[in-house]
Amino acid sequence: MPPKRISNSDGVRRTRGMCVVWDMNFCVTFWSERAQKLFGRRADEVMGRESWEWMGLSARDQRKASRVIQRLTARKIDRHILRLEHELQDGTSMQCDWYLYGVSHDGDKPHAFEAIIRYVPTP
Repeated sequence: MPPKRISNSDGVRRTRGMCVVWDMNFCVTFWSERAQKLFGRRADEVMGRESWEWMGLSARDQRKASRVIQRLTARKIDRHILRLEHELQDGTSMQCDWYLYGVSHDGDKPHAFEAIIRYVPTP
């Protein structure tokens, strides 16, 4: 059974940025149309899958992102900006800034993570 999506009250569907939402297992539960255009992957290719399977990150960037997710989960931080380099399916690469934060309805530990993504053009 796929993970439940975060409700519209969280502002997920209303954002103008490229948006991705994960559950606590780091499986995608929401994939915006803009994220689809940026990464070249349809929602059915990423929904319910662990992010490491499709993000195209180097081992170094995976470790960097994992450390941030651990700190968000432990509530040591409430948000963080990461610059990650992604290798795309066509072999090209791009950099994106990920504005990550935990989503919690009760003020306790997060039950999901959301990211607004910004493409960073390279010269």
